[in-house]
Amino acid sequence: MPVWFDAVRQQQNPVIAAYLQTLLLTGARAGEVLGLKWDDINTEWRGMTIRDKVEGTRIIPLTPFVAQLLATLPKRNEWVFSSAVAAGGTIVPCVSTMSALKRGFWSRLLCSSWLVLKRANCAWWLVDSLHI
Repeated sequence: MPVWFDAVRQQQNPVIAAYLQTLLLTGARAGEVLGLKWDDINTEWRGMTIRDKVEGTRIIPLTPFVAQLLATLPKRNEWVFSSAVAAGGTIVPCVSTMSALKRGFWSRLLCSSWLVLKRANCAWWLVDSLHI
């Protein structure tokens, strides 16, 4: 696990690095995390309101580590994982990237193989796997 966190923390975009860590640490779906707004973060009671098209809303714990990650992000607009250039205001992972993450990352994570992610054009893509 330390290898994965080190690789993600070395990324140039801190918003994407925080997004990937939040995905892993909360267990929420990619779209649920991407859809987080600042109003969904309750630092007083340490909770995050997650919106789901099937289940509606639910509140999950906001751990101190995730809270610290989110506190470092710029508050450009209403979105937690905001973009300075995207028209919608949030970071926009390419569809192929999310498919690759679902296919490769999570299955390899369970097999104790970690993936290094690298920024290329508009998205993150899988470039190598490191075996621990």
